Amino acid sequence: MDILKETSDYIQKLFDKANGKGYIYHNVTHTREVVKAVSILSEQSNISQEDANLVLIAAWFHDIGYVKSYDNHEEESKMMADEFLQSKGINKETIQIIINCIEATKVPQKPKTLLEEILCDADMFHLSQPEFCDKTELLRLEQNLFRKKTGKMKFLNTSIKFLDLPYFTDFAQKNWSVGKEGNIKRIKEKLSQHKAQGFNEKKSGADNTAIITKQKKKGKTLKKKLEKQAIQVRGVETMFRNTARTQINLSAIADNKSNILITVNSLLISVIITFLIRKYYEMPHLIIPSIIFLLTCLSSMIFAILAARPKVAYSEYTRDDIKKKRVSLLFFGDFFNMTIDDYEWGIEELMKDSKNLYRSMILHQYQLGKVLAIKYKLIRIAYSIFLYGFILTTLSFGIAMIIYT
Repeated sequence: MDILKETSDYIQKLFDKANGKGYIYHNVTHTREVVKAVSILSEQSNISQEDANLVLIAAWFHDIGYVKSYDNHEEESKMMADEFLQSKGINKETIQIIINCIEATKVPQKPKTLLEEILCDADMFHLSQPEFCDKTELLRLEQNLFRKKTGKMKFLNTSIKFLDLPYFTDFAQKNWSVGKEGNIKRIKEKLSQHKAQGFNEKKSGADNTAIITKQKKKGKTLKKKLEKQAIQVRGVETMFRNTARTQINLSAIADNKSNILITVNSLLISVIITFLIRKYYEMPHLIIPSIIFLLTCLSSMIFAILAARPKVAYSEYTRDDIKKKRVSLLFFGDFFNMTIDDYEWGIEELMKDSKNLYRSMILHQYQLGKVLAIKYKLIRIAYSIFLYGFILTTLSFGIAMIIYT
């Protein structure tokens, strides 16, 4: 859909023009995160690609109104979306669906359709993320530049109320609520540790300027920190994704090689048994070469079958094993004997602990590698037997023919 690409380019340009005005939270980075969350929820909600594209367009536009009005950004976003989409020849009914999605993000959120629910949940995706506290501080600093100044303690109390906003889609309720509950605990801990350090409006203009400068500097530092963390996370995710894809591809190649050997050896054994056995009485000198060839094909096929044969360990793990990190919940061989309750509990615990999550991913990659190593070892043996056995068979046939003649 070309309009989707045109929309993303248009929004990017508008945010670029607004760069430097103090939008350290409501910027293109936040918008891209919402767009990414919309993609996830659209896939999990099984909506059509056409509907998914409509929500994606709404996601790109939902916060662009901040560049014109900080306190009335939803209305500005709707007007800007309407104007842009009309210029691209989009019909009014489609535009209205997009506008309704943007309107639904206004707090308190009241979505009426699944598409509106998807955008509302995507807009609140950050509530479930580990870096929520840092992003909340960015939001506070940004608001202090455009609205009445708010101290940390008051803002943290507001954040707790914000965290009480519900998720609407089934996927978000099941998978993101756990992270949101963890952030509620973190905010409450911060409230118990810090005293209010609000902005004093009674200070002189020079003092206010100094504070604003300090807030901008702190906001830029936090922004750089978050961007660096995001780059690191994307790099780690890309590494795991590429490694897993490579190992899966290598496993498929190994299975194909095994299938080739199994097919070839099966045909050769059939040919030897069907056609040559009737000639043994006429040519007894071919018995030994034929036996060598049969043993070669049979041995090679056995190792090829062993390489292709699925192998699953029948170990049974419990919640205690999960707590002690003895099991990888990402490897089916470890969890298929678990009850659904234990597995669901284990996954929820895993999502709460990013360090343990990465550990499980590392363990999963290691287990895939071990399985792959066994496959290739068996295939190598099978091909070696076929190679040297074929050579030996050819020599024995040659010797037999020389002696017979």
